[in-house]
Amino acid sequence: MNKQRVLFLCTHNSARSQMAEGSLRSMAGHRFEVASAGTEATGVHPLAIRAMADVGIDISRQASKTVDTLLEQPWDHVITVCDRANERCPAFPKTTRRLHWSFSDPTQATGSTDDRLNVFRRVRDEIRARLTDWLETTSVERRGGISMDVVRLAEKFGKFNDAWSPKVVGEVNGMHVKVVKLRGEFVWHHHEREDELFLVVHGRLKMQLRDGDRELGPGELIIVPRGVEHCPRALTEEVHVLLLEPAGTLNTGNVQNERTVAELERI
Repeated sequence: MNKQRVLFLCTHNSARSQMAEGSLRSMAGHRFEVASAGTEATGVHPLAIRAMADVGIDISRQASKTVDTLLEQPWDHVITVCDRANERCPAFPKTTRRLHWSFSDPTQATGSTDDRLNVFRRVRDEIRARLTDWLETTSVERRGGISMDVVRLAEKFGKFNDAWSPKVVGEVNGMHVKVVKLRGEFVWHHHEREDELFLVVHGRLKMQLRDGDRELGPGELIIVPRGVEHCPRALTEEVHVLLLEPAGTLNTGNVQNERTVAELERI
Protein backbone atom coordinates (compact mmCIF):
# COMPACT_ATOMS: atom_id res chain seq x y z
CA MET A 1 0.00 0.00 0.00
CA ASN A 2 1.37 3.44 -0.93
CA LYS A 3 1.56 5.64 2.13
CA GLN A 4 0.34 9.22 2.04
CA ARG A 5 2.88 11.79 3.22
CA VAL A 6 1.94 14.24 5.98
CA LEU A 7 3.91 17.28 7.14
CA PHE A 8 3.06 19.15 10.36
CA LEU A 9 4.20 22.74 10.70
CA CYS A 10 4.47 25.14 13.65
CA THR A 11 6.73 28.09 14.39
CA HIS A 12 9.71 26.52 16.16
CA ASN A 13 9.12 22.81 15.50
CA SER A 14 9.64 22.20 19.19
CA ALA A 15 6.32 21.11 20.68
CA ARG A 16 2.98 21.06 18.82
CA SER A 17 4.24 19.82 15.46
CA GLN A 18 6.60 17.35 17.15
CA MET A 19 3.78 15.90 19.27
CA ALA A 20 1.54 15.72 16.20
CA GLU A 21 4.26 13.88 14.27
CA GLY A 22 4.79 11.33 17.03
CA SER A 23 1.06 10.87 17.61
CA LEU A 24 0.14 10.23 13.98
CA ARG A 25 3.06 7.87 13.50
CA SER A 26 1.88 5.89 16.55
CA MET A 27 -1.80 5.94 15.54
CA ALA A 28 -1.49 5.25 11.81
CA GLY A 29 2.13 4.83 10.80
CA HIS A 30 1.07 1.98 8.54
CA ARG A 31 -0.90 4.48 6.43
CA PHE A 32 1.24 7.60 6.53
CA GLU A 33 4.81 8.79 6.27
CA VAL A 34 5.03 11.61 8.80
CA ALA A 35 7.38 14.53 9.37
CA SER A 36 7.33 17.92 11.06
CA ALA A 37 9.12 21.22 10.59
CA GLY A 38 8.99 24.86 11.58
CA THR A 39 9.44 28.29 10.11
CA GLU A 40 12.39 28.24 12.56
CA ALA A 41 14.15 25.33 14.29
CA THR A 42 14.97 25.42 18.00
CA GLY A 43 15.07 21.78 19.18
CA VAL A 44 12.46 19.41 20.62
CA HIS A 45 11.16 20.78 23.92
CA PRO A 46 11.97 18.52 26.93
CA LEU A 47 8.43 18.83 28.28
CA ALA A 48 7.00 17.72 24.93
CA ILE A 49 9.20 14.63 25.18
CA ARG A 50 7.96 13.96 28.73
CA ALA A 51 4.30 14.49 27.84
CA MET A 52 4.53 12.05 24.95
CA ALA A 53 6.46 9.52 27.02
CA ASP A 54 3.52 9.52 29.44
CA VAL A 55 1.44 7.81 26.72
CA GLY A 56 4.24 5.51 25.57
CA ILE A 57 5.43 7.52 22.55
CA ASP A 58 9.13 8.32 22.26
CA ILE A 59 9.86 11.54 20.35
CA SER A 60 13.30 12.06 21.87
CA ARG A 61 14.98 11.02 18.61
CA GLN A 62 12.91 13.39 16.46
CA ALA A 63 14.79 16.42 15.18
CA SER A 64 13.79 20.05 14.86
CA LYS A 65 14.17 21.36 11.32
CA THR A 66 13.05 24.21 9.08
CA VAL A 67 10.41 23.81 6.41
CA ASP A 68 12.84 25.14 3.79
CA THR A 69 14.66 21.80 3.86
CA LEU A 70 11.47 19.91 2.93
CA LEU A 71 9.92 22.12 0.24
CA GLU A 72 11.23 20.02 -2.63
CA GLN A 73 9.67 16.83 -1.29
CA PRO A 74 6.14 15.72 -2.30
CA TRP A 75 3.49 16.05 0.45
CA ASP A 76 -0.10 14.87 0.29
CA HIS A 77 -1.12 16.86 3.38
CA VAL A 78 0.48 19.90 5.04
CA ILE A 79 -1.10 20.66 8.41
CA THR A 80 -0.23 23.86 10.29
CA VAL A 81 -0.80 23.59 14.03
CA CYS A 82 -0.25 27.19 15.05
CA ASP A 83 -1.62 30.47 13.68
CA ARG A 84 1.77 32.05 13.03
CA ALA A 85 2.95 29.08 10.97
CA ASN A 86 -0.30 29.21 9.00
CA GLU A 87 0.32 32.86 8.13
CA ARG A 88 3.93 32.20 7.09
CA CYS A 89 3.45 28.82 5.44
CA PRO A 90 5.27 28.71 2.09
CA ALA A 91 3.56 27.73 -1.14
CA PHE A 92 3.26 24.02 -1.88
CA PRO A 93 2.13 22.35 -5.12
CA LYS A 94 -1.60 22.42 -5.85
CA THR A 95 -1.76 18.66 -5.31
CA THR A 96 -0.90 19.23 -1.62
CA ARG A 97 -3.90 19.53 0.71
CA ARG A 98 -3.50 22.36 3.22
CA LEU A 99 -5.18 22.15 6.63
CA HIS A 100 -4.93 24.46 9.62
CA TRP A 101 -5.51 23.34 13.20
CA SER A 102 -4.99 26.02 15.84
CA PHE A 103 -3.56 24.84 19.16
CA SER A 104 -2.30 27.06 21.96
CA ASP A 105 1.47 27.16 22.43
CA PRO A 106 2.41 25.05 25.50
CA THR A 107 5.93 26.52 25.54
CA GLN A 108 4.38 29.80 26.74
CA ALA A 109 2.97 28.18 29.89
CA THR A 110 4.14 29.57 33.22
CA GLY A 111 4.32 28.25 36.78
CA SER A 112 6.03 25.19 38.22
CA THR A 113 7.41 22.40 36.07
CA ASP A 114 4.35 20.28 36.91
CA ASP A 115 2.02 23.14 35.94
CA ARG A 116 3.78 23.59 32.62
CA LEU A 117 3.89 19.83 31.97
CA ASN A 118 0.13 19.65 32.47
CA VAL A 119 -0.31 22.26 29.73
CA PHE A 120 1.80 20.13 27.38
CA ARG A 121 -0.34 17.11 28.28
CA ARG A 122 -3.54 19.04 27.54
CA VAL A 123 -2.30 20.16 24.14
CA ARG A 124 -1.08 16.61 23.44
CA ASP A 125 -4.57 15.27 24.12
CA GLU A 126 -6.18 17.99 21.96
CA ILE A 127 -3.88 17.04 19.09
CA ARG A 128 -4.69 13.36 19.51
CA ALA A 129 -8.43 14.05 19.50
CA ARG A 130 -8.13 16.12 16.32
CA LEU A 131 -6.06 13.40 14.66
CA THR A 132 -8.66 10.78 15.60
CA ASP A 133 -11.39 12.81 13.90
CA TRP A 134 -9.19 13.44 10.86
CA LEU A 135 -8.29 9.75 10.50
CA GLU A 136 -11.99 8.89 10.39
CA THR A 137 -12.49 11.48 7.64
CA THR A 138 -9.55 10.29 5.56
CA SER A 139 -10.79 6.71 5.91
CA VAL A 140 -14.12 7.76 4.39
CA GLU A 141 -12.40 9.76 1.63
CA ARG A 142 -10.25 6.85 0.50
CA ARG A 143 -13.01 4.24 0.74
CA GLY A 144 -13.99 4.66 -2.88
CA GLY A 145 -10.52 3.64 -4.01
CA ILE A 146 -9.72 0.89 -1.55
CA SER A 147 -10.48 -2.79 -1.98
CA MET A 148 -12.56 -4.53 0.67
CA ASP A 149 -10.50 -7.64 1.32
CA VAL A 150 -11.57 -10.60 3.41
CA VAL A 151 -9.43 -10.84 6.56
CA ARG A 152 -8.66 -14.49 7.29
CA LEU A 153 -7.77 -14.64 10.95
CA ALA A 154 -6.02 -18.02 10.83
CA GLU A 155 -3.77 -16.68 8.09
CA LYS A 156 -3.00 -13.53 10.07
CA PHE A 157 -2.16 -15.47 13.24
CA GLY A 158 0.18 -17.62 11.16
CA LYS A 159 2.25 -14.60 10.13
CA PHE A 160 3.85 -13.97 13.55
CA ASN A 161 4.97 -15.81 16.65
CA ASP A 162 5.79 -13.13 19.26
CA ALA A 163 3.44 -12.87 22.24
CA TRP A 164 1.82 -9.75 23.72
CA SER A 165 2.61 -7.69 20.61
CA PRO A 166 -0.65 -6.66 18.85
CA LYS A 167 -0.72 -6.46 15.04
CA VAL A 168 -3.17 -4.25 13.13
CA VAL A 169 -5.30 -6.11 10.57
CA GLY A 170 -7.93 -3.47 9.87
CA GLU A 171 -9.62 -0.27 10.98
CA VAL A 172 -13.18 0.93 11.35
CA ASN A 173 -14.48 4.33 12.50
CA GLY A 174 -11.20 5.34 14.11
CA MET A 175 -10.81 1.94 15.77
CA HIS A 176 -8.01 -0.53 15.16
CA VAL A 177 -8.79 -4.20 14.68
CA LYS A 178 -5.82 -6.12 16.07
CA VAL A 179 -4.73 -9.70 16.57
CA VAL A 180 -2.42 -10.81 19.36
CA LYS A 181 -1.02 -14.03 20.77
CA LEU A 182 -0.97 -14.41 24.55
CA ARG A 183 1.30 -16.64 26.62
CA GLY A 184 1.51 -16.66 30.39
CA GLU A 185 0.47 -13.55 32.28
CA PHE A 186 0.55 -9.90 31.19
CA VAL A 187 0.82 -6.87 33.50
CA TRP A 188 -1.81 -5.17 35.63
CA HIS A 189 -2.77 -1.92 33.92
CA HIS A 190 -5.65 0.31 32.90
CA HIS A 191 -6.48 2.73 30.08
CA GLU A 192 -7.51 6.27 30.97
CA ARG A 193 -9.64 6.98 27.89
CA GLU A 194 -10.14 3.75 25.93
CA ASP A 195 -12.52 0.82 26.25
CA GLU A 196 -11.15 -2.50 24.93
CA LEU A 197 -12.88 -5.49 23.37
CA PHE A 198 -11.23 -8.92 23.68
CA LEU A 199 -12.60 -11.74 21.49
CA VAL A 200 -11.02 -15.15 22.04
CA VAL A 201 -10.39 -17.00 18.77
CA HIS A 202 -8.32 -19.91 20.11
CA GLY A 203 -7.46 -21.18 23.59
CA ARG A 204 -8.76 -20.05 26.97
CA LEU A 205 -8.23 -16.66 28.58
CA LYS A 206 -8.64 -15.47 32.15
CA MET A 207 -9.30 -11.74 32.44
CA GLN A 208 -8.14 -10.92 35.94
CA LEU A 209 -10.06 -8.04 37.50
CA ARG A 210 -9.92 -6.58 40.98
CA ASP A 211 -13.55 -7.55 41.62
CA GLY A 212 -13.14 -11.13 40.38
CA ASP A 213 -11.82 -12.99 37.33
CA ARG A 214 -13.69 -13.78 34.12
CA GLU A 215 -12.84 -16.83 31.96
CA LEU A 216 -13.37 -16.89 28.21
CA GLY A 217 -13.14 -19.55 25.53
CA PRO A 218 -13.31 -19.49 21.71
CA GLY A 219 -16.16 -17.36 20.42
CA GLU A 220 -16.53 -15.44 23.68
CA LEU A 221 -15.67 -11.81 24.26
CA ILE A 222 -15.34 -9.31 27.08
CA ILE A 223 -15.30 -5.52 27.02
CA VAL A 224 -13.06 -3.86 29.60
CA PRO A 225 -14.23 -0.28 30.25
CA ARG A 226 -11.77 2.59 30.45
CA GLY A 227 -10.24 3.09 33.88
CA VAL A 228 -10.76 -0.54 34.94
CA GLU A 229 -7.55 -2.24 36.05
CA HIS A 230 -7.09 -5.66 34.45
CA CYS A 231 -4.49 -8.30 33.69
CA PRO A 232 -5.01 -10.91 30.92
CA ARG A 233 -3.64 -14.40 31.58
CA ALA A 234 -3.45 -17.33 29.17
CA LEU A 235 -4.98 -20.48 30.66
CA THR A 236 -3.78 -22.61 27.76
CA GLU A 237 -0.27 -22.68 26.30
CA GLU A 238 -1.24 -20.02 23.76
CA VAL A 239 -4.34 -17.88 23.29
CA HIS A 240 -5.28 -16.08 20.08
CA VAL A 241 -7.27 -12.89 20.65
CA LEU A 242 -8.88 -10.29 18.38
CA LEU A 243 -8.85 -6.78 19.86
CA LEU A 244 -11.01 -3.79 18.96
CA GLU A 245 -9.89 -0.49 20.47
CA PRO A 246 -9.35 3.17 19.47
CA ALA A 247 -6.37 3.87 17.21
CA GLY A 248 -3.38 4.88 19.29
CA THR A 249 -4.28 2.72 22.31
CA LEU A 250 -1.09 1.63 24.07
CA ASN A 251 -1.12 -2.08 24.87
CA THR A 252 0.20 -1.58 28.44
CA GLY A 253 -1.97 1.46 29.16
CA ASN A 254 -0.68 3.44 32.12
CA VAL A 255 2.32 1.12 32.57
CA GLN A 256 5.54 1.22 30.56
CA ASN A 257 7.80 -1.82 30.54
CA GLU A 258 9.52 -4.24 28.19
CA ARG A 259 6.14 -5.34 26.81
CA THR A 260 5.08 -1.84 25.76
CA VAL A 261 4.63 -1.66 21.98
CA ALA A 262 4.51 1.98 20.82
CA GLU A 263 4.83 1.33 17.07
CA LEU A 264 2.31 -1.22 15.83
CA GLU A 265 2.97 -3.48 12.86
CA ARG A 266 0.27 -3.93 10.24
CA ILE A 267 -0.05 -7.39 8.72
